[in-house]
Amino acid sequence: MKKLLKILGVGILGIIMLILVVPLFVSKGYTVEESIVINAPKSMVYDYISDFNNFHEWSPWQDRDPEMVTTISGDGKSVGSKYEWEGNKEAGKGSMEIVDMDEDRVDIDLIFAEPFESESFTQYRFEETEGGTKLIWYMEGEMPYPMNILNLFSVMKKAIGADYREGLEAAKSKLEGQFSLGGSNLNVEEIHFLVTTFLGVKKRVPFSEMENFFTSTYDQIYTTLEGSGVEESGIPSALYFIWDEVNMEAEIGVTVAFEGEAPSLADNELTKWEFSGPAFRIVHEGNYDQLDRVHGALHDHLEGLGKSLQSPAIEKYISGPADDSNADNWVTHVYYLLEG
Repeated sequence: MKKLLKILGVGILGIIMLILVVPLFVSKGYTVEESIVINAPKSMVYDYISDFNNFHEWSPWQDRDPEMVTTISGDGKSVGSKYEWEGNKEAGKGSMEIVDMDEDRVDIDLIFAEPFESESFTQYRFEETEGGTKLIWYMEGEMPYPMNILNLFSVMKKAIGADYREGLEAAKSKLEGQFSLGGSNLNVEEIHFLVTTFLGVKKRVPFSEMENFFTSTYDQIYTTLEGSGVEESGIPSALYFIWDEVNMEAEIGVTVAFEGEAPSLADNELTKWEFSGPAFRIVHEGNYDQLDRVHGALHDHLEGLGKSLQSPAIEKYISGPADDSNADNWVTHVYYLLEG
């Protein structure tokens, strides 16, 4: 028995020595880096990821405590902005603060207060690549002695790396969903916009009055066309010259489109515009309430290619409420004419 106890004692002492001595020769530092390619423009990925206000939508830790309390200081997307959270034992407590950023990266100071105390450097990097944007999530930190023995087995890299991959997949799904209009395939076509004449009325109107402006102006246009003996009805369309979200108003031409020459009118009650040239087009199927996302995606697509929009943006309502009561079947063509 004494011999057995002696063996056990030596074994325990050896384990203790191993735990205390080996870490002396193991680096305390560790790094974690995971990446993913997202089929969306760099500017769109950057704006979404760099904004703490969006973090709950793709955070790999959000579901671990649905009742987690979060607080954002500042605007959430500039240097000095801070994201603080406090949750259950699994979610813990801590903060993230943006300490530096440029167009290619966002540097963050990450502090854990619970279940343990630590401070790490994390970073998002954004690189244009074939297929969209490469998003890189990076962390570097230190394990305190003697816990740094775990670095021998890459424990932190494996655990945090798995979380990072989960978060990156969620961000990819969210961003590609936005870029592809909620999950449907976004088909951006580069086309030559055929000579098209638009007849209508242009006016600057508050967002709150847009629906009434569309309704009354279409009534005016079709009354004028009928009075001039025009049998061809054309395609209901809109020309967006200015979209002012600061003052919540837009300068819009509510029009009817005719490919080629427009019919002659008996008076000058309607304004005429004519456009043609290279353009990007999205064919959107669904309700009009998704068109703002179409424009956002098209704008980011242009920006990602370094191209500029020639005003106005054009919407052609191929089918709508007058054709089908089911909004899922409405078809709208959105065109962005290109400068030059």
